[in-house]
Amino acid sequence: MEDRYAFWILQKDVLITVEGYFKPEEWTDSKSGEKRNRIVMVATKFYPTPEK
Repeated sequence: MEDRYAFWILQKDVLITVEGYFKPEEWTDSKSGEKRNRIVMVATKFYPTPEK
């Protein structure tokens, strides 16, 4: 049931609030051997934004 609710929230024109954290990732490119990095946002919770 909770999964269906989560998909209902993620619809066009529905504002959501997202809670989470930023996670740095680092790896070595297999083709060039260069070090690469990026920052990914990990969402731990999301819900419809309350109306003001």
